[in-house]
Amino acid sequence: MVNKLVAAAASDPDKLDNGTEVTYFVGDKEFRSTIKRGGDYNKEFQTALEKAMRPYRNSGVTFEQLPLDKQRLMMRELVAEHILIGWREEDFGEAFSKDNAKAMFEQVPEYLTFLMKSSGDAELFRKKAIEDTAGN
Repeated sequence: MVNKLVAAAASDPDKLDNGTEVTYFVGDKEFRSTIKRGGDYNKEFQTALEKAMRPYRNSGVTFEQLPLDKQRLMMRELVAEHILIGWREEDFGEAFSKDNAKAMFEQVPEYLTFLMKSSGDAELFRKKAIEDTAGN
């Protein structure tokens, strides 16, 4: 038996596998991107983060204790490789590539922050109940 909380909190397997679209706004301009779930729900991301942190762990340094420039560099790499799946070329004016994404993150760090926060927003990856879809 599935209780109401479990049913309401269920993630959509399609969104977990194929990502969900999010929109970043700058003024009245929209920049649509497709992202995977982040955090503990993204094993590739977690594995890559663990690997990136290995040289620092021997010294007992946590991610939060790294210098800010190292944190940003690490997150640019990890989000481009394991969170951001793609973007709408018509919005960005260039085709998506991981290298383009890394360059974009460096030039517009707020976009990286937006993607990181969005990838952790469980609501974006939830199943929508049939009643919700039907408007009941």
